[in-house]
Amino acid sequence: MSLDNLPVEWLKSSFAHLNDYRANNFNPLKNDETYYELYSVPIFPEGYPEILQAKEIGSSKQIVEKNDILLCKINPRINRVWQVSKHTDYLNIASSEWIVFRQGNVVPKLYRYYFQSLEFRNLLCANVSGVGGSLTRAQPKHVATYDLPVPPLAEQQEIVRQLDIMLAQVEQIKARLDAIPAILKKFRQSILADAVSGKLTEEWREKNAVISTKDLLQQIQAHKKEWVENNADHPESKRIKKRLKEFQPSQTGNALYPKTWHECCLEDIVLMIVDCHNKTAPYVESGIPLIRTSNIRDGKVRWEDLRFVDEPTYEYWSRRAKPESGDLIFTREAPMGEVCIIPDDQIFCLGQRTMLIKPIHELCIKNYLLLNILSEDRKSTRLNSSHANVSR
Repeated sequence: MSLDNLPVEWLKSSFAHLNDYRANNFNPLKNDETYYELYSVPIFPEGYPEILQAKEIGSSKQIVEKNDILLCKINPRINRVWQVSKHTDYLNIASSEWIVFRQGNVVPKLYRYYFQSLEFRNLLCANVSGVGGSLTRAQPKHVATYDLPVPPLAEQQEIVRQLDIMLAQVEQIKARLDAIPAILKKFRQSILADAVSGKLTEEWREKNAVISTKDLLQQIQAHKKEWVENNADHPESKRIKKRLKEFQPSQTGNALYPKTWHECCLEDIVLMIVDCHNKTAPYVESGIPLIRTSNIRDGKVRWEDLRFVDEPTYEYWSRRAKPESGDLIFTREAPMGEVCIIPDDQIFCLGQRTMLIKPIHELCIKNYLLLNILSEDRKSTRLNSSHANVSR
């Protein structure tokens, strides 16, 4: 609603000239048990005033009336405009952090809408006191000089009627848009479930000769055995060797999966799974990225709010196994079940509450592991008890 090209029937008038409100302060008494309807700034997001006894109110307030429009002085970049309603029979009072606008000969809701408009908010923010953020204040002396549009009364009512309809439609659209992420997440999980259960490739299997994954599991175990023989001094060598002795391949026949698939523990189809060094690493200004649980979401690395460590810290924190490109990092807490793949040519240090999964790349596709772990039924289980489907 620009004031530069108003219809000829409209007028302009200053905020001060239109405003009939005159300061009427209220000082609560400590022993007064009378209830009041209080419009405070902190309660504004709730959309309903506080009902308090005077003895519960800690400072002086201003008496307001139904249909008064309240503009918040504090940090005017936050769009806080409230129209006083008479929810109870108690006296209406408001925080002194509100600028009160009262005019009985206009449609109040029109000015509530106008004070919420971008044009007015920009004007309000252009003349503030304070150093920044929550310390800024709209200045009543400047607000008093702002011009306001004054349409004919009948047109005010029509403007409000149309705005009510259009803004209700906006809210309906917003509600639908807000629901889209949840719908997309559900759809994504449905696709992942089909992928890791074999439904997605059911037609492909009918057209292609597919052998049992028993041979693949044997190749993985042989590869791990050879790795242990060639890396006897590695910190994880004994654990891998022990796991090889305990390995018992499951049989096919699970009704949830194709007949050619086997089911086994995740640790049995990767080279190793290594826990992080469970202490907070000392940060430095720049260096090797430290991947914390907050840096892993929805299968990807979040580069925002990264922390860094120096080379000696990286070496010590990675002494059990160094994270390498193509490895997976899994969060075991805060929250559990997030996972990402280390990008090519990238060095990472594991943060607290994470685990390193090292695939055997020539025998197990890292992206399939990622999708398997991200599927809903996998995310709900702990890593040491989760299973992965092996397919060829």
